[in-house]
Amino acid sequence: MVLMAIASGTFGGLLIYIIQPQDRMIASVFCWISLAILVAAFWDLKFRTSKRRQQFTREMRSIYDRYCDSEQAFGFDDHKWTHETKAGKYEASWSALTTAAERPNVIHWSTKDHSIVLPKRVIGAMPRSDSGARDEKSALAQLHGLALGPLNNGSSFQLGIIDYLLTEIPSLWRRHPFLMAEAHLVGVLWVLMIANGMYNSVGPGVVFGWIIASVLLFLTITGQLWYFTTKYFTAPPDSKRWQSGFSDRGVRTSNAEIELFSAWTTFRKFKETSRAFLLHIGPTNYHIYPKRCLSSDRQTTLRNLLKASVAADN
Repeated sequence: MVLMAIASGTFGGLLIYIIQPQDRMIASVFCWISLAILVAAFWDLKFRTSKRRQQFTREMRSIYDRYCDSEQAFGFDDHKWTHETKAGKYEASWSALTTAAERPNVIHWSTKDHSIVLPKRVIGAMPRSDSGARDEKSALAQLHGLALGPLNNGSSFQLGIIDYLLTEIPSLWRRHPFLMAEAHLVGVLWVLMIANGMYNSVGPGVVFGWIIASVLLFLTITGQLWYFTTKYFTAPPDSKRWQSGFSDRGVRTSNAEIELFSAWTTFRKFKETSRAFLLHIGPTNYHIYPKRCLSSDRQTTLRNLLKASVAADN
């Protein structure tokens, strides 16, 4: 919508500049249309952003009220863990975990119907299932191993700009083929309208008009490239460099900021492209694992594991 507003405003401005004074009132309609589209685009963006923020706040508040705003009890052994809050007592085996993560100050995990956030400062004070106490370091190491599991035979991944662009741009076209085609068609039509007006015109504004038409055509064709390039370079560095290990249980990932475990049940599907394996956690969200970071044998092993554990996106 923003590009359409810019194109409409530019076209209207050029018409006002090159046509006769008595016709400029009609030509100014394009400028008003441009302003209306621009206002609508920013209002829609602000509205949707505010709505998503409010929904996220409500969800986080609901989770806090349910699990964290009162005294809690937690215990674990090598086979299961228990969590007791005012909502009741929950018990599950470690194999039932769907996600787990360790951050600098907390470790948290979840099953399909329960989640827990455990501050590391309280881990050393927890009782053992048998008699005796345990120190914080050994308790944290044990809990770390049970919740996240070992990073055995992990591979180092680094997401380069070429891998990112050649994954994101085709994925965008696959998800929204008609919308992308329509947006490009509209941009090209606006450029043709401007070019047609310049073709039979003379004067100092003609050169400027051709420059504007060329710039709009360039932006129409390459807009997605600049968007994803900006997105790549503004992303945190740790999100582009990590280690991952794959097992029958799920995916174990580690970088400088977080250690994460995701069971296979958390992934909706996987897709293999010429450059990467994509593990989808939602309709538009996925993890990218570049193939160039894996040997041929590891690619084959991972491909077979994914086929056995996650639905393929054909």
